Amino acid sequence: MNTLESKHPMFLKNEVIAIYIIDLETNEILGANREAEKLSGYSKEELLNMRASDLADESNSENIRLFVKERETTGRISFEHIHKKKNGSLYLVEITCHILECYGRQLCQSFVRDLTNKEQPEPVRKLSARPQNTGVAVFSILDERITSWNKEAEKMFGYSEAEIIGASSGIIVPTERRAEYLKQREVIFSGQSVMNYDTERQGKDGTIFSANQSMFPIKDAKGKVVGSSLFVTNIENRKEEITLGAEEQQQRLLVETMNEGIMQVDNNHVILRLNKKFCDIMGYKEQELLGRSSMDVFNDPKDHESLRNKADDRQRGIKEKYEIRMKKKSGAWIWAYVSAAPLLNIGGKVVGSTAMLIDITQRKKAIQSLKEKNKELETFIFRASRDLQGPLNSALRLSSLTRNISDTAAKAYCQQIEACVGQMETLLHNLSSGSESEQGELTGG
Repeated sequence: MNTLESKHPMFLKNEVIAIYIIDLETNEILGANREAEKLSGYSKEELLNMRASDLADESNSENIRLFVKERETTGRISFEHIHKKKNGSLYLVEITCHILECYGRQLCQSFVRDLTNKEQPEPVRKLSARPQNTGVAVFSILDERITSWNKEAEKMFGYSEAEIIGASSGIIVPTERRAEYLKQREVIFSGQSVMNYDTERQGKDGTIFSANQSMFPIKDAKGKVVGSSLFVTNIENRKEEITLGAEEQQQRLLVETMNEGIMQVDNNHVILRLNKKFCDIMGYKEQELLGRSSMDVFNDPKDHESLRNKADDRQRGIKEKYEIRMKKKSGAWIWAYVSAAPLLNIGGKVVGSTAMLIDITQRKKAIQSLKEKNKELETFIFRASRDLQGPLNSALRLSSLTRNISDTAAKAYCQQIEACVGQMETLLHNLSSGSESEQGELTGG
């Protein structure tokens, strides 16, 4: 390198733009000027022990050499690229490569210009902030043919480098996205870049996936756009996460606004989730209950065996509705109507139970009050019928004494008395029977 620099100092003489001399065969950096040191953050000694690929984002480290090797003849090629500084930060650069012969070797004189502040800070900032090692497919297109293809592109699209090189760029574009792709191509050939564009791409097996794509123009020695450099990220999982996140948010909103308390426990009765209504009913805050045993917190030890049996039923996929006493934080006991169902994981395995709870304490008290009132009524009717039966029997005996009298009018009166007594007896019997029937309905009999 010292020989190259001493004999050809003009190769690196420029204090305005970063310049590198690269061996195209080995990809080694043979020379770098002071501006290159400033831009990269590396010292000259460090740079002379590096390869050009070490300066690029890891996801497309071989792309510079591939771009240049596309043009075997001596000349110039220009394109935009992502570089990585010594501190790991990424930044957008414009690279102009001049191919030259020196000492029997093919060298590349690379002029690298920082584009980070070039009238598009927001898109560049987003691209530069991209995490490293995230699986970015990098490839280039010249004359609508794919001319370079990195390993991540092979993984993402399913085509090997040997299969795809020379193929039409439309092979990875779904039919319904062709018109969109042609519009992007027009933007590229106007000399502009297309940054962080969400679209869809198609793999070898026909699978269509969501993708984020950035495109940069490749220019020839005269500055004419001859192709494009593409950076593609598969965002299918991100789309699914967004969708699932929205659905989960809607479900949580639904659960939180329900009038029923919701509790989910694992197979050992450990509390996993609660909604606000459940906490309100039981008088606890959510953080006071999560991770604790629901049986130990809420249930009478006498009910533990029954609850374990119910948990076994959930393991068999059985749903159930039942009433049970539960203890609030205040120590007060309530009656709860519980609708329980198995809690399944994504694989369909039972991992616990979901319980929907309604506080029926007031209803229970109302039913008990009605039972007590009915009992009082039944007692009153029994006593009334007993108390009335004596006078009715006396009236019947008196009327029977007048059966042998000859007075027709008197006989008619006695018969009316007997009929009225009979109606009174029927009425008392019906009241007694009705009271027993209502008592049965209230007790579930």
